[in-house]
Amino acid sequence: MSKMDQASKEAWQWVDSTEAQAITIDHMHTSYRLKVPKCKPGKCKKNCRVNPRCLAGLGEKAWLEELKVTDEEPEDPCDVVRTEGNFVGLTNLGATCYINSLLQLWFHNPIFRKAIYSWVPFFDPSEKGNRTLDLLEKGGFIPSSPVGKLQLLFALMQFSKRSCVNPTLLIASLGIDTTTQQDAQEFSKLFLNLLEEKLSLQTDPEVSTMVPNQFRGEYEYVTRCSKCQKESSSPSAFYELDLSLGSKSDVTLDECLAEFLHEEKLEGTDQYFCENCSSKQNATRSIRLRHLPAMLNIQLLRFVFDRKTGLKKKVSSTVHFPFSIDMSNYVKTQGVVQSNQNYELSAVLIHRGPSAYSGHYIAHIKDPISGTWYKFNDEVVQKIEGTNFKLGIEEDLEDSKKSRTGPKVGKGSHGSSNAYMLVYSRRDAAKPESHVASSNELSDPSAVLPPWVQTTLFNENENFEKWNRDKISRKDESLKKSREKHSKMKRQYGNLPCDSLDKGEFIPTQWLMSWLGNDEKLGPIDNSILLCEHGKLNPEKFREYKLVSSSVADELYKEYSGGKRLDETSLCWECVTTKCLTSQLRSQLDHESKLITNLMKNKIEPGQPSFWIGKESLRSWKKMVLDRRIISERESVKVRTCSEKATTTNQCENHCEAPSKSKYKFERKRSNGQCNGAGSLELEKYFDRQPDRSEWQAEFEKTLEWENRPSSSSSIGEIGFNEDLLCPHDKLTADEGPRRLIHAAVWEILHRHFPEAVEFSSSESPCEKCIRMVEQEGQTKESNKQLAMQQKAVLQDLFRCKNRPDPFAEGNSEIYVIAKEVIDKWRAFVRDPSRKEPVTCLSNAQLLCHHEGLLHRPSPDIESESRFVYLWPYEWEALSRFAKVDRIVLLRRIVHEDGTGVSLNTEPAVCESCLEDRLEEERRSQLVYSRAAIYVRQVDKIGALTDILLDAPSILASSSSTAEDPDFQMGSETKRPRLDSQALAVSCPSPSLSPAATGQHQASRRSSRQRRGRGEKEITVSSDQTLLDLKRDIMKKFQVAPFDQHLTCNGRDLNDNQATLASLRIFPGTVIILQADEPSEDPSLMEDYARTAIPEEGFKGTELLRS
Repeated sequence: MSKMDQASKEAWQWVDSTEAQAITIDHMHTSYRLKVPKCKPGKCKKNCRVNPRCLAGLGEKAWLEELKVTDEEPEDPCDVVRTEGNFVGLTNLGATCYINSLLQLWFHNPIFRKAIYSWVPFFDPSEKGNRTLDLLEKGGFIPSSPVGKLQLLFALMQFSKRSCVNPTLLIASLGIDTTTQQDAQEFSKLFLNLLEEKLSLQTDPEVSTMVPNQFRGEYEYVTRCSKCQKESSSPSAFYELDLSLGSKSDVTLDECLAEFLHEEKLEGTDQYFCENCSSKQNATRSIRLRHLPAMLNIQLLRFVFDRKTGLKKKVSSTVHFPFSIDMSNYVKTQGVVQSNQNYELSAVLIHRGPSAYSGHYIAHIKDPISGTWYKFNDEVVQKIEGTNFKLGIEEDLEDSKKSRTGPKVGKGSHGSSNAYMLVYSRRDAAKPESHVASSNELSDPSAVLPPWVQTTLFNENENFEKWNRDKISRKDESLKKSREKHSKMKRQYGNLPCDSLDKGEFIPTQWLMSWLGNDEKLGPIDNSILLCEHGKLNPEKFREYKLVSSSVADELYKEYSGGKRLDETSLCWECVTTKCLTSQLRSQLDHESKLITNLMKNKIEPGQPSFWIGKESLRSWKKMVLDRRIISERESVKVRTCSEKATTTNQCENHCEAPSKSKYKFERKRSNGQCNGAGSLELEKYFDRQPDRSEWQAEFEKTLEWENRPSSSSSIGEIGFNEDLLCPHDKLTADEGPRRLIHAAVWEILHRHFPEAVEFSSSESPCEKCIRMVEQEGQTKESNKQLAMQQKAVLQDLFRCKNRPDPFAEGNSEIYVIAKEVIDKWRAFVRDPSRKEPVTCLSNAQLLCHHEGLLHRPSPDIESESRFVYLWPYEWEALSRFAKVDRIVLLRRIVHEDGTGVSLNTEPAVCESCLEDRLEEERRSQLVYSRAAIYVRQVDKIGALTDILLDAPSILASSSSTAEDPDFQMGSETKRPRLDSQALAVSCPSPSLSPAATGQHQASRRSSRQRRGRGEKEITVSSDQTLLDLKRDIMKKFQVAPFDQHLTCNGRDLNDNQATLASLRIFPGTVIILQADEPSEDPSLMEDYARTAIPEEGFKGTELLRS
């Protein structure tokens, strides 16, 4: 027995030994589980639901512990105060991580940063139309050009009080789409070109020449004739070296440089025309470095075009590169090796992700002042301890299974499979004395910033500090309120237990749990769920309420309101008394049931007194006793309540209706309206002293489950006890199936509960009328049997659906038509004449419209799927003798005198307008469906063509201008001429001609699908789904992405993804042909294929391409 059942048993075990009149307040407290002792603190691990006094495990743990101070919501990194000495991050605006990494790179170049700070807006043509230019000296200038926005951004990155800066103004001034990730290398080139153009107009030479001095180098393309050894060269400037990674999985930077500078042989068709030799000669071509910039940008070509897929792909080769590199071996001028070409690694830019179209960019940059390495990941900036910053474990974001162990590298070098840009700074230019920042310049904005930038910076920092002070104040106020609430809740919970019942109240457990759980949507205290039908505390809801002290309840009702308030006076005496009486009645019925069971085991001897009883009544007598008691007491209380109200208001008619008729027909053969079952007197005495009884409570109805077993017939619920053995004439039924004999002792027990029940002794004769009706029914069945045998003998072919007439066959001049529904009824009668009625009317009304015209166009069809049946003349004559006829439908086949064909006339004629209306209505109804099955067949290109060719006849038929009747389509086994009738007569070729000669084709019939073709799967759809929804379902079944699906239906391409299946005329059972485009060998490139569907525009339309 469960804990709940045990608690319920303990609450009501006193009812077996207590009369209803002897119930005391002590019994009431026991029923409401109020005598259960209060649980000791800390004893219960969870709440005892069966104990109203247990207040543990309701959510009080958080209030009994110390208050934990935590931020309610995670803060925006840009709202965090910057730690002194730390660098700031940049906000990712969606897909701008590639811009952020390059901005951090340029900002940490002191020469680059100083040049930007020295930019003067007077010399920039982009600022000439700026109205705030006149306020330049007063600090009110607001830049509008990209260089001005970059100047302000660098100032914020160096002196802002925030730990993160938003680059929106700069990116917006460039016109870059923040939702699309672009090529980082392309952005770097275009932005440096833009800066070089804009800064070249400045008067300060350190500003105007900054970009070429820092980033521009020079190399030359050298071609040497193999015959005369004469060289020709073509110089070219570069801002970065583009190095190919080749096909090796591991490669060094030296190998990449060697590959970049290696000599290429020009031979055969690629020979070089030597001017010195005046002819084409074999030659070599190479690149020769002539001058390297102070900041050497090396682009590793990670993203290359794959000719096989037509997409860009990422090369994941690991590149090993040193901390420092001597470039003197690679730089030559006129054959002389240059010196002082030592470079140190200053930045590594990383692309994480397997695809060239997505991923994430981060930057590792060395601070030129301190020499410390930092990792810049958008808003997050991390200091890297030591020199080994483990670039090799910058694993792909999508590849969680890849090992986090980096590649093995030699001492003094790094290795990475994701690095795409390496930045080396020349050692003699790394910290030039003229550009070394003093401590004053690093901390004092006025030392390096122009006035207008200082003003903007000051206002930004001032606003942020004020906002931050307000935020701290709000947090302090919130913390203060939290502590006050924590203290109040702790105090209230400590005072929640009730020591004395007269100082306690009942509150729903669920509300207390929400209150202690700090539910923000907590509403008023709703005690309605605890009330019985008398408006008092329901004793059966002891699992759903808790007893709390009145003092805390006063505080809760004052703060949250609610009601009605429940205390000791709210205990329901009516419910407890009813439960007591019901339990006693149940015990009595259980005892009598056992006694009846034992008596029924004894055989009834001949001549021994016995009685007939309905089997259903015998099975359900206990349930009927309880139902009778409920109805009787409910009506008694309703009448009493009405009487009391009428006494005070004289409006009894408006307050209640007359007592409702009993569910069971107890009025039959009753001398009075009272029941004298056991326990009824006690109930009557009790309710006589209850003045406020309003309605019976629901608990009493639960006792309906006391029957021995559920009734097998629903009719017993509509009749009185033992009335299930009555015939329609209120006599003993002649059918012995629903009745049986019982001992007189058993009947005596049952009769005490049902004194008004009909009584039939074993000597009672069955109803004579019923006996005569049974005899007459037997005669009728025998007559119907003979009639069915006669009709079957005469109409054997019609019954077995054999040798059916074909109005299109030669020799059949007249054919009768009858509705298939009539023939189905006739066949059912012939099969089972004892249960089915014979057909008395041959009705064809359903085949005709209101114009008395035919609603269907006859055609060669399979009878089981048509709406009418063809009859031979002799069959029609035979049926006409057995039943009357309302309308005759006749088909006449007439051979033309010239022998050119035949005509088929119908009487009555086909009503073309009504026929078209019926077909259109059926088509519309077929296009409104839910959870219907369609079929998708996947084929290759050859299979798709084959399916289209096979479907061609049905396609042609569906496109015909003549309305086709879906109820009369040809079967799939036999080719027959297709009737193309117009109006009353139909001309068709001679039946002697072959289908090919007459242009006839085989139509398809509608039928439920029983087997599927190869590669075909069922999909459940609704008519209001879109084609895109269907494609998603197909993707789940066939693993083919929607953009790779080519769908056809009856030769029609399905292309409109937003169109519904109904508008595309996709009927239930339709077969859709799926042809899948060739998928990529790499499943991870699915997204890349989707992206390539949109033309790649790069930085088209931005400021980067307008200069």
